Amino acid sequence: MKNMDRKYLLSIAALALVAAPLTAAAWTHGKPGLWATTVEMSFSKGGPPPIAPEQLEKMKQMGIKLPFGEPVTTNICITPEQAAQDQPPKPPQRDNSCQTQNLQKSGNSFSGDLVCNGAMNGSGHFQSTYLSDESYAGTMDFAGTSKHGEVAMNNKFSGKWLSADCGSVKPFDK
Repeated sequence: MKNMDRKYLLSIAALALVAAPLTAAAWTHGKPGLWATTVEMSFSKGGPPPIAPEQLEKMKQMGIKLPFGEPVTTNICITPEQAAQDQPPKPPQRDNSCQTQNLQKSGNSFSGDLVCNGAMNGSGHFQSTYLSDESYAGTMDFAGTSKHGEVAMNNKFSGKWLSADCGSVKPFDK
């Protein structure tokens, strides 16, 4: 896989996975502890570059799951300090090509915008609603361009609290 294709693929995967920490329990005072966040991505225009079957198999052997075609669940640890804050934790990123803007909170819901300038250029909008302090659901729509052309995608995500003990899962840095 070419380096630019890898960057593009990682950018698309990051867009799906950036939804997870943005919707973590910290901003709506959900319970601290271990959360399972599930993300499912679909494309109405464009999509990821084709991946050779042998490359895809290598990625699977390494435990890398791509959020294309089937839901991907990631465990996230929220500390008591993060749960008490009025802002989402910042996700770990290899680069700063995507930034969140216009964060709004109203009752059990929040929304915001995502602007990306890098291997993927574009913008999107996300929203999330807490059904209780142990579960949430939301969406993120994104449209942009890259060297592969136009992309329009929709991410659906949900989260549920699993336990007060995060086990070996480390929290995001603030």
